[in-house]
Amino acid sequence: MVILAVMAGFLGFVLVEGIINLWLAKGDLSPVMEVSMAILYLPLPVGVGLTLLYVLQDLVCELAGKKN
Repeated sequence: MVILAVMAGFLGFVLVEGIINLWLAKGDLSPVMEVSMAILYLPLPVGVGLTLLYVLQDLVCELAGKKN
């Protein structure tokens, strides 16, 4: 349970930093593809957010005493 809580904290931190990175990169354009750099950075917060949901689900199941 401690490991899941530490993972959730770390993933939450990475998610917030990824969103901040998206916000800062929204005005920059890729020199070659000429698209916003935010599009290229988008997979990080999406993947981390989905992983965080999975970890939180496991943590709730552990707290409720249910086996996965």
